[in-house]
Amino acid sequence: MKIDRLLGLIVTIVTALSLERAVGQPLDLSLYTSNGAGFYTNTFDTLGYGTNQTLDGTPTGASGYLAGEWTCYTHATVNYFGTIDSGAPNVSGPGIIDTWTDSFIGEFKNFASYFDYIGGTNFYPNGLPTNASYGVITNGLYQTNEPNRCLGIRQIGAFGDPGASFVLKLASTMPYENFKLSMDLINLDPTSPRETTWQIQYGIADPTIGVPAAFQNIPGLSSIFPNVPGSNHWKTVHINVPNGSINNIDGQVWLRVVTLATSTGSGNRESFAIDNFGLTWTNGDAGCTPATNSITITPPPSPVYANATIQFSVNEGATQPLYYQWRYNGVDVSQVFPSQVVGYSYRSTILTLQNVTTANNGTYDCIVSNVCGGTVYAQTSAPVVLTVTNVPAVSLGYLRTLTSPASGYAPTVPASDLWQVTGLVTTVTNTTSGNTASYYIQDGTGGINLFVTGGASFRPLIGDEITAVGYLNIFQGNLELEADLTGQNNATSVQDLSNNIAAYPVAKLLDWPTEFATSVTNNTVEQGTTNGMGALTGLGSKKGSVCLLTNVYFGTNAGTIINGNYYVHVTSATGLDGFLYFWGAYNPDLQGRVLPSYAYAVKGILFANEVTGGGSFWSGLGVSAWSDVVTNPLSFLSVAYSPTNGATLSWNGIPISDPSWQYAPYSLSTSTNVMGPYTPLLTGVTNVLTTPIIYTDADTNSANKFYRLTSP
Repeated sequence: MKIDRLLGLIVTIVTALSLERAVGQPLDLSLYTSNGAGFYTNTFDTLGYGTNQTLDGTPTGASGYLAGEWTCYTHATVNYFGTIDSGAPNVSGPGIIDTWTDSFIGEFKNFASYFDYIGGTNFYPNGLPTNASYGVITNGLYQTNEPNRCLGIRQIGAFGDPGASFVLKLASTMPYENFKLSMDLINLDPTSPRETTWQIQYGIADPTIGVPAAFQNIPGLSSIFPNVPGSNHWKTVHINVPNGSINNIDGQVWLRVVTLATSTGSGNRESFAIDNFGLTWTNGDAGCTPATNSITITPPPSPVYANATIQFSVNEGATQPLYYQWRYNGVDVSQVFPSQVVGYSYRSTILTLQNVTTANNGTYDCIVSNVCGGTVYAQTSAPVVLTVTNVPAVSLGYLRTLTSPASGYAPTVPASDLWQVTGLVTTVTNTTSGNTASYYIQDGTGGINLFVTGGASFRPLIGDEITAVGYLNIFQGNLELEADLTGQNNATSVQDLSNNIAAYPVAKLLDWPTEFATSVTNNTVEQGTTNGMGALTGLGSKKGSVCLLTNVYFGTNAGTIINGNYYVHVTSATGLDGFLYFWGAYNPDLQGRVLPSYAYAVKGILFANEVTGGGSFWSGLGVSAWSDVVTNPLSFLSVAYSPTNGATLSWNGIPISDPSWQYAPYSLSTSTNVMGPYTPLLTGVTNVLTTPIIYTDADTNSANKFYRLTSP
C-alpha cells in the first residue's frame, strides 16, 4: 500500500479510469477528466522489483515498465529537450545492490523509494519519513525487494551533470486550465558532498517541428530546488501553474524536472529521484475571451536601412495561449525569408528580421488565434508596409557641409540618418580595451573622425582604405561618424578594403593667421564649399584632414619627453599661438621622444580643441608619428642668386624616412630683392628622395634674381 503524497492537489480525489496506453504516447488528459475536473498520478511503482534487478522481475517480485507518457533525456539545455539514453525505456534495474551509492555507473535507475518504511516492514502512519530510516532504505536487500519504487538517476560527469531530465508529455491541454502539480524530490545519497540544482519547467511544442524549441520556468515561481548534501533528503512541492502558460494548448506540452547547471562541490555525484507525481486541472471554457478584437502591428521605426535588424510587434488582449502567424504579402514569413527570421515561433508576439535589404520591401501582417470552448478563433491584423532604404554613399567633404556654425558645427541632419563613406586612415586617435577606437579618415574632399564601438577585430593601419556606415555626431567640437557594431543596429558597419599608403593624402598647408591661431573662426576651414554630394567648388574643408604647419616654436616645452597623449602650446615666428597634440598613447613611435625648440614643419590632423568646460573651440594639430616633426631643413639650392637669365637650379628632397612626406608640397619662389617680396615660381613640388630635383628658370625678361625654397 502506498501512502498518499498528493494531499492538497484536490479536495476530492477523482477516481482515475483504469487505462491501457501505448508505450511512448503522450498523455491524453480527456481520459482522466470527469465532471469538469481531471486528475493524473504516477507513483512509479509500475517499474517493478525483483532479485534479478531487471524490469522484467522474477517470481519473487513483479514485472515492470515506465509509463509511456514519461521519457528520460540527457544533454538537455534551456533550448533543447535532450537526447535519449541507449536502451528503452531508459530505466535500468532496481539500483546497484550493496554499493549503489558508490557506483560510478551513470544511468537512469529504478530505485526503492525513500518513503513509507521503517526497518523495511512498517509504513509511516503519516507518510513523513525521518533521517533515522535512511540507512535502511540504502540497504541492498530492500533496494531489490521493495515494491515501493521511484524514478531516479545516478549522475556522473559524462552522464546527466548537467542535462538530466525527467519529462512528462501531454498530448494537449485544450480546453483545460487551472493546472496544479505536485511531486516528491528525493536525495538518495546522504554521503555525497556535491550539490545539484533541479528545476521544474514547461515547454510547448512548436507545430513546425513537433517538439518544444525552448523551455521556461513556471511564471511567478523560480522552480529551483537545491539538493543540499547531508540535508533536504526529500522535498514535496505543490505548484499552481498560472493560466496563460500551459493551459488551453492545442498541441503537446512537456513538463520536466531538469538540471541545467553543473553540480557544485567535490567527490561523487548524487543519486536523485522523483516520486508520487500528481497533476490536476479543470475545464477551461468559462471566461475565455476569443481572439476577435482588432489587432495593430507596431512597425520598426523609420528610416529602415539595408543590413539592419528590425522588429515588428503585436498585442492582443484575448485569453492565452495565443498563436501568431506572421506573413509577408500573404505568405508565412518563415517560408519567404528563412535565413533572415530570428527565433521564429508561433508563440511569439515579435517578428525579428536580420540583414534586411530592399528585397524585404512589402506588406506584413499577423494572424492571431486562440481556442475557446473547443472553437478556434482567428483575427488578422491591419497590414503595415516596410520600406528598406539603401544607405547613401557620400564624400567626407559633403558631410562637413551638414553642420551649423551657429551650433558649434553640430550636424543639421536627423541623428537617425545613416551615411556611407570611403576614405584612407590617416591616424589612430584612440583605442581602449578592444571595445572602442577612433581614427581620422580622409578622401579627396575632406576628413572626419570615425568612432567605432564594439569593433575589437577592426584595427586598420595608417594608409588602409576603409568603408564605414554610421551616424553623424559631434564630440568636443569634432565632427564624427559613429559606427556601433554591438548589435544595436546592424546597418552600421566598417570594412577594411586594402592598404594603399602611396595614396596617402597630400598635406594641406595651413596659414597661421587665418586658419590656425586660437583666435581664428573660419567657416571655410571647418566646412569647405561643396556642390551636390561632395563635388568641390572651392577650397574644401581642412578640419579632419592632413595639414601642414610651418615655422613652429615650442617655447618652454622644448626638452619635454612625450609620455602618453600630450598637449603642446606653440607659436609662430610672429607670436601667433596654437596647439599641437601628440597622440603618444596610441602611437608608440612618439613614446619617449624629446620635443625640439623649433621645427621647420609639423604634419598632422587638423581638429577642434575644446576649452575645459565647453563653449569655446580653436584648432589643434594632432601628430601621430615623430617623422611628421621636421627639424632638418631642405637642402640648399645649387643656385641661390643668378645675375643672368635662364638659371638652372637643383636641390634634394628632405632626407627623412617617412614615405608619406613624399607627397607634402612646397614651393620654389623668386624675387629681385633678397628681402622680397618673393613670388611663387614653382608650386606643388613634392619630395623625391632618390634623385635631385632640377629646374630651369625660363623667364628671360629679368636678371639678378634671388631664389628660395619654402618648408613643406
